[in-house]
Amino acid sequence: MNIYDMTLKAYFGVIRLIASRHRKAGLMTSGRKGLLDKLRTQRKPGDRYIWIHASSLGEFEQGRPLIEKLKEKHPEYKICLTFFSPSGYEVRKDYPLADIVTYIPYDTSSDLRPFIDILSPEKAIFIKYEIWLNTLFYLKEKGIPTYLISAIFRPTQIFFKSYGRIFRDALRCYSWIFVQNEDSFKLLKSIGVDGLSIAGDTRTDRVWDIKNNAKDDAFVEAFVGEAYAQGQKVMMVGSSWEEDERVYLPALIHDDRWRVIIVPHEITEKHIKSIRDTVPNSINVALHTESPTVEALKETRVLIVDRMGLLSSLYKYTDMAYIGGGFGRGIHNTLEAAVYDCPILFGPNHHKFMEAKALLACGAAFSVNSTEDVIAYLNLLFDDNARQSIGAKAGAYIRSNLGSTDIIIKGIFK
Repeated sequence: MNIYDMTLKAYFGVIRLIASRHRKAGLMTSGRKGLLDKLRTQRKPGDRYIWIHASSLGEFEQGRPLIEKLKEKHPEYKICLTFFSPSGYEVRKDYPLADIVTYIPYDTSSDLRPFIDILSPEKAIFIKYEIWLNTLFYLKEKGIPTYLISAIFRPTQIFFKSYGRIFRDALRCYSWIFVQNEDSFKLLKSIGVDGLSIAGDTRTDRVWDIKNNAKDDAFVEAFVGEAYAQGQKVMMVGSSWEEDERVYLPALIHDDRWRVIIVPHEITEKHIKSIRDTVPNSINVALHTESPTVEALKETRVLIVDRMGLLSSLYKYTDMAYIGGGFGRGIHNTLEAAVYDCPILFGPNHHKFMEAKALLACGAAFSVNSTEDVIAYLNLLFDDNARQSIGAKAGAYIRSNLGSTDIIIKGIFK
């Protein structure tokens, strides 16, 4: 553990050194200043806390249904929500269902032990991938029931290597592990982890809730209405990267039966300019922030949604979805589209995503490698019968996987 501590201290020392020149490092450093003093002020005697930790925004969304259900079923508990990354904390620091929102201390004994002692949670819940050695060993030492939810494991991970013994020991610090699938269950069983069960993916519960409370958008609704009035269909691109745009935009330019709504992963002037430069001058492009008129939308084939926080509700307006990231590090959230009975396209880098593989297997999604592939699927999905049949499979997948949150709640409080 000394080597582990030394490695972490060196890493976080570098983070502090570059904090003035690197935005993320700066936020990680400034956000942890005075963390323990703030916690002492916020933590009132007599309060009963459950500690929920999410590494970043994606893990928070995975755990959000659980937080909502805890508040509903167990109001006697207060929630302390922690993040490791600024991408989660900066967006959700005012999350109303959490009584305390803060950064998790760095996983060194001198940082985390006082945090756990002050918070004194009755239960600790970690989401998906979180294996902080010192934290887990200290929670075990303190006798605090600790859970890992929505976990996914793969044979390539360190737990299953000959040199991964200390990480296997850390896994055994969890009182119970709720995995998403049978493959993960079998992998953990193979290394002697017994306290586990298959609970599925809490994100299916989350996207179902989003669908039932989806917000309306007047500009997108008008854009789609004009498309239908002219006999066109609409494709939504969620979390679009430039690598994706080089593949799907030429296909949409080629086929004027389709309009496209693009929600970039990074909403920057540079990225928006790149999209505009790729689209020929003969095709009208509008920005959501420009508040285009209905008259202008009649002639618009490309609508760029340059606002944060709208994507998950906008899928309700589309005929099909393209999920970005598949020509880069990996695809983004396919479930947000699937819940609306949308046929889905994405690039080749999807193999780490259980839900993507499941959607491919049931015929609700298709992997594309080229512009020619996209053109072929635009032709296929322009047909109403084909599109609706394929989309229904996506919705059926979501409905068949609901209920993960209830399984976890029952397991934690059994």
